[in-house]
Amino acid sequence: MDEGIIYSVVIPFHNEELSVEELLGSLTKVMKGLKEPYEIIAIDDRSTDATHEKLRKFTASDPAVIPVLLPERKGQTGALAEGFARSRGRITISMDGDLQDDPSCIPLFLAKFRESGADVVCGWRWKRDDSTPVIIYSKIGNFFQKLFLGTSIHDISCTFRVYKTAALKTVTLNETGIHRFLPFLIKRRGFSLAEERIRQHPRKHGVSKYSSRKVLETIRLFFGIVFGRY
Repeated sequence: MDEGIIYSVVIPFHNEELSVEELLGSLTKVMKGLKEPYEIIAIDDRSTDATHEKLRKFTASDPAVIPVLLPERKGQTGALAEGFARSRGRITISMDGDLQDDPSCIPLFLAKFRESGADVVCGWRWKRDDSTPVIIYSKIGNFFQKLFLGTSIHDISCTFRVYKTAALKTVTLNETGIHRFLPFLIKRRGFSLAEERIRQHPRKHGVSKYSSRKVLETIRLFFGIVFGRY
C-alpha cells in the first residue's frame, strides 16, 4: 500500500463507452470532495467499443484515473482481481461501471465504515431497479447465503462495497464469480461486516450482463463454499 493514498476505487468496464464519461465525472467530483488522496483504477476488460479510449482521455483531466487494458477478456471477477492487486489505498471501493451504482453514496459508505468499525461495508440495493428474473434470482441467493453461510448481508451480489484493503488482500479471486462471496470469505478470516442501504439507478445504456450461465456459476460456487472447497 502507498501511505500517501487513502482511497482506491476499482471499477471493471466492458463495453460501457456511453457510461464512462458520466460515471467518472460524477465519481471524480465525489472523490475530490473527500479532500484526501485517491486513485481510480479503471479496468477495461477487453471492450470492443471505445471504452478504453474514453478512459485514457479522462487521465488528461485527472491523473488520479488509472486506465488498465487487460491483455485478454477475464470477466468481472478477473477484472476486479486485477484492480484489487493494483490497489494502493488503505481503503478500497469497488463499484460497477454501468451507472447503476451512484457515486454520491460513497460518503454514506465511509460514514458507516467509521461508525461501525467494520472491515467491509456492503451495499444493500434495498429498492432494486432490475428485471424481475434478476431480482428473483438475487432474493433466492440472499436467502440461501443467510441460511447456510451465516451472514446477515441482505445483498450478497452487490459489487458496490468498501473494504479495508488489508482485509481484502487476504482473499484470492481465483474462480470466476467468486467475487460475489467476498464478504463471506473475508468474514471467515476473522474480519467484520456491515452494510449500508444505497440507491440503484436504472440502466441507461447497453444491456445487463446477467445470464443463466452466471446463475449456474453462482450455484456451483455456493455449494463449493458450503462444503469447504473455498
